[in-house]
Amino acid sequence: MAPTAVISLLESIRRRFFWGFKDNEKKMVWVKWEKIMSSSKNGGLGVESIKAKNMGMIGKWKWRFLNESGALWRRVIVELYSVNGGFDQSTRHIGNSGT
Repeated sequence: MAPTAVISLLESIRRRFFWGFKDNEKKMVWVKWEKIMSSSKNGGLGVESIKAKNMGMIGKWKWRFLNESGALWRRVIVELYSVNGGFDQSTRHIGNSGT
């Protein structure tokens, strides 16, 4: 999962883009961020949460890891990290950079 600080920074940049903010310049926010993120059926723009999207992609990756036992990418991950289905059993240390 992406670090919380990175997700917060990306969300902040995206909000500032939608609201038209420039550095050190305050503007009136006419629409709540929750409204922008709500679905278009509910009158919003349907902008997805970066955190939710990240969690969904990790879930999909884990599902594929468990179900695609013969896939080359899975075999590489198992060789690199000595993981065989138990995602918390890695013997290789992963640093703050995610590598």
